[in-house]
Amino acid sequence: MARSITQRHIDSLQLDDPRKLVLLKFLAKIKTRIGDLECWREDFKAALEEYKDCITILMKCEDPEKSRNLSEVYIHCLSKETSCLEMFIYILILMMRK
Repeated sequence: MARSITQRHIDSLQLDDPRKLVLLKFLAKIKTRIGDLECWREDFKAALEEYKDCITILMKCEDPEKSRNLSEVYIHCLSKETSCLEMFIYILILMMRK
């Protein structure tokens, strides 16, 4: 529910609205927590998708070389029982796009 409400607010804002950045970071945090919940429920594929979405959002909002939030999500991804190799490749691809 929080994810859909936040997404609706983001979609309603203009592209240059400074509140959009704050809401995007909040949405990334929501997606991280949903990923944690999916891991707890042992649905690792769904968790990985949530973490990937979170990383994609944070790559747009923050400097990937200095982002503590992005580092925390990487650690979440690699510490869960997800496919570490798949996540590592995904992260490399994202970083090479920069």
